Amino acid sequence: GAFASMALLGATAAVAFQQEFLPKFGFLFALAVNGLCTGIAQSLAAAVSSEFDHASGALLLGESMAPMATVVMSGIAHAVAPGVFLPAALSVLFATCTILVAIAALCRVPREEPTHPRSSSWGVCVASADKYEHEYAVSQLLVLFGNSYIAFIACAIWVFLLCSTPYISSGLCKGDLGCTAALPPMMIAAANLAAFFGRSLGWRMSSGSLAGLVSQSTFLFIAGIWVIKMCALGPSWPTVTAAPPWVVGVGTSALLTCWSNLVLMRNDHSSQASCGHSVFAPCNTTAQIMWLAIQTGSIVGTLLASTW
Repeated sequence: GAFASMALLGATAAVAFQQEFLPKFGFLFALAVNGLCTGIAQSLAAAVSSEFDHASGALLLGESMAPMATVVMSGIAHAVAPGVFLPAALSVLFATCTILVAIAALCRVPREEPTHPRSSSWGVCVASADKYEHEYAVSQLLVLFGNSYIAFIACAIWVFLLCSTPYISSGLCKGDLGCTAALPPMMIAAANLAAFFGRSLGWRMSSGSLAGLVSQSTFLFIAGIWVIKMCALGPSWPTVTAAPPWVVGVGTSALLTCWSNLVLMRNDHSSQASCGHSVFAPCNTTAQIMWLAIQTGSIVGTLLASTW
């Protein structure tokens, strides 16, 4: 239902853009419904991903491929089609076709044999209930909390960066209206490409120690806040380095985004390696908690940007 609703919204939006008619209220309503359907679909995917090897990491990689594909398709659409509305219609149409492919793939899931069925994992835990006190329950909860913290922090700083692009461009461009208008799209495009690159790199790396990931994500958050505020409120880098504003803005966006998504993917490896060993953390529960931490981090990052 969620996928079908998104496909219908996409087709309707494509027609509206092509006809150059889309009221502001209709656009905002479509965004809200699409966001709701996206959340439902991602929650389902997070629950199902725990039943198949490497599916959780593939889910994160797929999430980063979507905005990257949108950037590429948008660039192609603007190159081959004139104006504003027609390229937008082509981009939305492409996204709708992608949703149809996702629906076709989803129809295959019931025919696939899970490599980690929920029932067997839970049965092992219940069968070991007589050794409950010796199952390092507290340790497992701390590991789950650590993984949730990493996912929350990495996503919060990433979304804070994306939502702060207008303020960063305003600070770096120093009153140049053309630069201020052009820099945010460039930064967001660079961030979308860097997100896929970071997750692809993290896909091939080991998780490392949980303590190392916690330290790295904490440093990332502190350094990210400092860099973003320095660009937005005290733009001294272009003066010191003699670099154009777009170099600093795009470079900052790409670097922080790549680092955030690298940490997210390595954290996924860590959470999947530690799940299923306790009645407190079966893999399906761990996957959904990680997804919830990511979404909560996104909300907090958005709220942080609203304080500008």
